[in-house]
Amino acid sequence: MAEAAAHRAPHGIHYWQGADAGMAHLSLKVAPESLHEHQPLLTTDGDLVLVADARVDNRHDLIQMLSGKGFLCDSEPADADLILAAYRCWDLEAPAHIIGDFAFAIWDARQRHLFAARDPMGMRALYYRSEPRRLLFATEVTQILAAPNVPVRLFEPAVYAHLAANFDRQDWTFYEGVEQLKPGHALLACGDQQRTWRYWDIDFERRIRYRDEREYAEHLLALLQEAVRCRTRSLNPAGILLSGGLDSGSIASTFGWMQKRGLLDYNAPLHTYSWAFTELAECDERHISDIVVRHYNLPATYIPAESEYPLKGYPEQGPDRDEPFDGPFRPLIEAALSRAQRHDVRTLLIGGRGDLAMGSRIFDYLGLLVHGHWHTLINDLRAQSHSTGRPMRAVVKMYLWATAQSALWPTGQAEWLRQVLRRALKRPRPQLSFPDWIQPSFAKQIRLDSMRPAPSATQPPRDPARRERYDAIFSAVNMRSAVWADRMAARYRMTIADPWSDRRIASFSMAVPQRLLNRPGDEKRLVRQAMSGVMPEAARQAATKIVPLPLYEKALKELARDQVLALLHNPKVAARGYISEQMLNEYYQSYCAGTASSPHFWYTLTLEAWLREHL
Repeated sequence: MAEAAAHRAPHGIHYWQGADAGMAHLSLKVAPESLHEHQPLLTTDGDLVLVADARVDNRHDLIQMLSGKGFLCDSEPADADLILAAYRCWDLEAPAHIIGDFAFAIWDARQRHLFAARDPMGMRALYYRSEPRRLLFATEVTQILAAPNVPVRLFEPAVYAHLAANFDRQDWTFYEGVEQLKPGHALLACGDQQRTWRYWDIDFERRIRYRDEREYAEHLLALLQEAVRCRTRSLNPAGILLSGGLDSGSIASTFGWMQKRGLLDYNAPLHTYSWAFTELAECDERHISDIVVRHYNLPATYIPAESEYPLKGYPEQGPDRDEPFDGPFRPLIEAALSRAQRHDVRTLLIGGRGDLAMGSRIFDYLGLLVHGHWHTLINDLRAQSHSTGRPMRAVVKMYLWATAQSALWPTGQAEWLRQVLRRALKRPRPQLSFPDWIQPSFAKQIRLDSMRPAPSATQPPRDPARRERYDAIFSAVNMRSAVWADRMAARYRMTIADPWSDRRIASFSMAVPQRLLNRPGDEKRLVRQAMSGVMPEAARQAATKIVPLPLYEKALKELARDQVLALLHNPKVAARGYISEQMLNEYYQSYCAGTASSPHFWYTLTLEAWLREHL
């Protein structure tokens, strides 16, 4: 199992085996304390054994608490020492006290059980397989499949979900009998019995209220500074995927601002990696990102973007064995990872969740109405009407009236009454959408109710804007993307870290008045305010989100046309009865002609590539 992911162990694989359990740790040393870390980690009496893939961010607070309670003696403990001490102190409640990116497992020989947990933001993965006399757990699915006598059988509901671009079932994998521990959940296995539960969630009752909007911005800046400091705690230089957007730009600027003032623990440089477009000039963002680079004198590397197009490496490069999920811009990211590896970077920063936490076109019109901010409400509705081209009446109905209905009767409450009314009014139950090329017979054999997850929050907030913000921050597709990025970075001997995925920032985002975060025509308003004096003013004003869709379209229609046609020829997805080969080919022809643009097409291509390579 360890050797199946040996690339995760540039600093060695270390084993422990007891009478009833065995563990292996694949070592990648990033933080200074990890130089003296020894995993699997045992207590002096040998009753507890821990393995962890972790970065603990609230180190100072934990050291103080655990030392005061007598569970910690070392003044500079490694992160694994902190996690084990937290378990000794708080037992099964330990994960709730730990802030950071982590997945860990503890074998408790005295109680004869295994306890495992995964961070709430989903930045680290943990998979497991439960059998009558054996429990297997690992960082990658591939490792579990490498264990003796593990059958490799496709889990078809996950296939259907993938084709429909539905990623809500975060416990599913593509293999029967292998499950993923959901973010913010813990697992307890004792004998043949296991249970999982959510150990942490947003406190929806918490509210942050200040007299002045600037105080909110100062609070956010302090949180971002701490998030950046924690994620650059390394003796090696850090790197960042730097675009012209506010998410990554604010991270790079915060790093430069703090380093200039001596506020970082280590003085290693921050290497920046940006896409360089020449032919597709509308995708190039260096006119914004270079302002930050020059202002803080950051080392810059430019990746020729047009030569790193989607499907470039197929069939030599394709989806991992773990799953068919694969980002279209993987060649671009891998090119940056390759350059970063040459610069001895161990941590690559991204701004993946910044838009979800602070923007994402979530507007609190109802909050403005309820709290009497009518002048602002009218201006925002007008701005929305102008930006969308919809008449004012349609904007009010869509963004205000529908939101009010959602607040009065949230999804998930009294669903039996909703069904009664739906039948009385002869309205069909909403169905999950899927592409036309999926075979109806395959769709019917997969139970649709198994595709509908339980509510994502323990007690979803009634406030529609806050509920929408929660669903964005903790969206399943973002969780899957984080694990995918981590798995990819591991092959280049580094970790992925996202300051905007700090759980303290998520809690702040959910606690402040939602109208302050984002407004039509003034998106990510609070972030821009927080960056005043930190991000160079020209970049702060110009920062905007640009997605290189033209490269994606040019790749599928021209640059990678041969690869696409190869995937569409005698596809396994059709041979297995999942899709109609004729309809898929017809769709591709219409896509090339510019009459179709479904994003689901990509998921069908990656599934085909995955089936050919791994099953």
